[in-house]
Amino acid sequence: MKRTQIGLWTLTLSAAACLTGCRNGNTAPKPQPLTPEAFISPRSGTISGAGGTAVGSGGTVGAGESATPAIAIPANGVSNTNDKSISKPAAPIPIPAPIPRPGDDPKQPTPDPAPRSAVPASLPTIGASSGQFMTLGGVVAEVNGTPIYANKVLASLDPILRQKARQLDAARFRRDAYQDIKKTIDELIRVELFYAAAQRTLEQDDKRLAEGLTIQWRVQQITRAGGSVELAKRRARDEFGADFDDLVLEQSRTELTRIYEQKKIVPRIQVTASDIRDYYDKNVDREYSEAERVKFRLIKVDFMKTGTKEHAMDKATHLLNRAKSGEDFTDMATKENDEKMFAGKEAMEMSPGSFSIAKVRDVLPKLQPGQVSDLIEDKAAYYIVKLDERKPGRVRPFEEQKVQDEIRSKLRIEQYRKLRELDFARLMKGAAIRTDDEMASIALDMAMQKYAQYAAAK
Repeated sequence: MKRTQIGLWTLTLSAAACLTGCRNGNTAPKPQPLTPEAFISPRSGTISGAGGTAVGSGGTVGAGESATPAIAIPANGVSNTNDKSISKPAAPIPIPAPIPRPGDDPKQPTPDPAPRSAVPASLPTIGASSGQFMTLGGVVAEVNGTPIYANKVLASLDPILRQKARQLDAARFRRDAYQDIKKTIDELIRVELFYAAAQRTLEQDDKRLAEGLTIQWRVQQITRAGGSVELAKRRARDEFGADFDDLVLEQSRTELTRIYEQKKIVPRIQVTASDIRDYYDKNVDREYSEAERVKFRLIKVDFMKTGTKEHAMDKATHLLNRAKSGEDFTDMATKENDEKMFAGKEAMEMSPGSFSIAKVRDVLPKLQPGQVSDLIEDKAAYYIVKLDERKPGRVRPFEEQKVQDEIRSKLRIEQYRKLRELDFARLMKGAAIRTDDEMASIALDMAMQKYAQYAAAK
């Protein structure tokens, strides 16, 4: 009886509290759905935006390095603008348009990518719906607020680093890898500037063309892997140390940049007929004159190795008589030569005027194919030469269409490089680029962590 009364009394108080709250206009807060961030344990330290530092349990990220990205986006898509502890990023990171897969309906609109919550670079970035994750390395450069990650640098260098690790010790590998990383970062900065320019200036038809070319490339990679997407992913990991989907995305960027160059740079190339003729006249002797070439074999009889000059004379005369009687000169030159360099299996081939021994050089133009020279005495040795083949020299005429095509191609490539450099300089003027040796060392440390694995694969 007492328990029943206590229970009724408790219900009465709860109902009264509810009615009082309703009369005061207060409603109980609705429960909020859990977000992926609720399952990630926060790390000790602070994360700040551009120009700040990120400190966690794993150490300190260099000053100014973004921790992908610096602002966390709540699940409801609304940020707390009153919270002054949150720093704004230098610029939003552009997200490339999604690449359609074969079989997708082109009429259906592509949904916008779901926003991702920011976490430190050392933690995985969790997909909003797929459940997949990708571990990002440190930032080695920023181009107009867009980060370039160490992972991308190492993926580009993976085949080169694998080969060098098998050939070099750790210290030499570290020096070479650092130089390769610096060059790759510079090139990726250049690529990022051109890609951003392509995104700004190209029309939608051009972007759709780039997407179509990317789909073709993706299908080709799957076909080469035996028609299996899983095998294509495995091949990408084994050969390039990269995720297959990342390679597809990178190919999309490459195709778009290539279209940009074809539309914005290539049309400015102008090579006239007079340009071609001028180039030919200036370079005819160096590039379009083919010098005479000869193939020959040479036997050396050294005075010191034979004993005396008289003994060398007897040996050389004996060899000469055997050669002129029809004995195999190649067999004699490989087995009875006092100079190993002349005893190779293959005959020597060169311009007759470029041979180092003067008296032999003077004899070569006088011999006919198959003819054996007389004894040639030079310094402390006798020589015997047999000419195997002679290719007469000639000057390729300007009227030859292949000559003009070669010159036109060379001049177009030269102009293309100059115009591309001018365009790059123009893009650099308005760009905000941040990179230094300390940032590059992030990629170097990651490469050194893989050194033992690469070196063991000998």
